[in-house]
Amino acid sequence: MVPAGNLLSGQNLAINSSDARNKLTIDVKETPSVEIEVSADKVSGKIGVEMADCDLSLDMSANPNGDFKFKSIDQDADVTDWFNLPKGLTAKTTHGITMLGGPTLGVKISGTPLEAFSDEFIVSVPGDKWVNGQGEDGGLYFRFDASNNQKWGISGSASLSTGIIAKAGDKLDNDDAISGYIQLAGDHFKSEGNDFGSHEDPVDISAENNDWFGLWGLVDKVVPICVFAYGLDSNDDSKLNIIVVSTPDVNSPGDMIALPAFAGPIDISIPADYLKSGVRISNCPSGQDILVGPSGYVKSRSGVLLYDGVEIPTDEADEIAITVKLAGATFAPVSDTSASLDGWRFCIGNTVLGQSVTLRPKQAIAAGSDTATFVLGGTVQLGSDASGPIQVLIPKSGLVPASGITISDDGLYTTPNYGAMVELAPN
Repeated sequence: MVPAGNLLSGQNLAINSSDARNKLTIDVKETPSVEIEVSADKVSGKIGVEMADCDLSLDMSANPNGDFKFKSIDQDADVTDWFNLPKGLTAKTTHGITMLGGPTLGVKISGTPLEAFSDEFIVSVPGDKWVNGQGEDGGLYFRFDASNNQKWGISGSASLSTGIIAKAGDKLDNDDAISGYIQLAGDHFKSEGNDFGSHEDPVDISAENNDWFGLWGLVDKVVPICVFAYGLDSNDDSKLNIIVVSTPDVNSPGDMIALPAFAGPIDISIPADYLKSGVRISNCPSGQDILVGPSGYVKSRSGVLLYDGVEIPTDEADEIAITVKLAGATFAPVSDTSASLDGWRFCIGNTVLGQSVTLRPKQAIAAGSDTATFVLGGTVQLGSDASGPIQVLIPKSGLVPASGITISDDGLYTTPNYGAMVELAPN
């Protein structure tokens, strides 16, 4: 028997034997289809990370060649087998259809993908689940195709074994280069057709070449670092060895550019051609930071909404807490967590909010700490709308510089965090 799914619409299937009397031709019914809108963010995700629910409306009435309806179906019915889903995801109806049938059905796809997946997005409703205009079983299936030929984009994830730490004005040359590796989860590097370099001949994979590395939240910075790959791990093709140095000055070959002061988390993107799954890894948090001191950044990936003239909530359930990470300095110790910090200022981009907005430590800050969390308080009194990235101005008295580091008398502004925008709305 030939499985129904292997028959194409409009085809004839001839079954032949030596006896001409037993020759049989089966006519396969025309398979109706329509297009559905599937946006990119609905079909993308990462292995092991719960995907945002994907709500779809399947509408048979959009087919111009007939009156097609779904048969009766219960709400929350499992229709996973209608979809070409990656492992770990399920599809269920969001409402029921009565015995009279109906042309439209809502479906929700949810779950945690367990495999990299790049197939086209297709929905095939079995023939016994829908009827044609005469109330007869529809046929093999009713097909829904993504209108933009959208494909699933379930990718693996990538992490870094080490961060990048340096002193502003210094160089990362071959003598003090930072070595580490990129570790994939849920995918493997593809060696066929790709050059991952070797100890003797490393290959440049810096952001300006293959868009592998991004300094998330630092979009206004031109970062003079260069990342080289020097070969896959001999026992694990999900591990790529790397080395980080300063970028050579193109005008003076052999010289290295000094690093400016900046800080922030490192994200990793890996082109699809370098992965066995063929699914690009995009802007994956690496778990590591780049820190060139003296500098700091607000470790947040969510924004803040404030209202002008309205007191900032301080109850623990509603408080606005921000965590700051420093490079080239540590925080001066603080034991009192109830009092606001003198001279500290919360900023919306280039706008420094005045003394009416306060910051206090959420927990006591021990000597030598380079990371601390602070709670906003007070009332914004700006008198106008404003928006911009979160920044904090830390006075010189609140910092203990590392050896060889000088802090300006004006204090230290954290690097703008463009992933955590502040919106100030009128009262």
